[in-house]
Amino acid sequence: MATFLVERYWPGVTPAAAEAATAALPGVVATIVTAADEVCFWYVEADSAAAAEAAFAAAAIPIDRISTATALPSSAAHGPAGPGRPDATREHRRPDTPGRPDTPRRPDTPGRPDRPRRPDAPRPPAAG
Repeated sequence: MATFLVERYWPGVTPAAAEAATAALPGVVATIVTAADEVCFWYVEADSAAAAEAAFAAAAIPIDRISTATALPSSAAHGPAGPGRPDATREHRRPDTPGRPDTPRRPDTPGRPDRPRRPDAPRPPAAG
């Protein structure tokens, strides 16, 4: 049996709505909701992508994309959320993630002109 990642853009998705939809689906291994991005992912087992797509159609759940996927064994070894671990109720990202308007880049981020040079760093060759 193959495994697939099914994606749905779902404005206003909540964990409760995704859980209700998941109850109508066979072969679901895991469901991931990213409410901030309005996306729901299902990791499913099925004989083929067409069979997985048919299961979603039979449950009247529209999907936007389906891809062959493989879960790595190490991801399961990390265990459930707990102290110091991400949980499903908050968005987790590094505070210095570039490209987010609510997160200013640190002044020492590589590639920035205001980045201090390490004293032992080699100097770039002089231009022409």
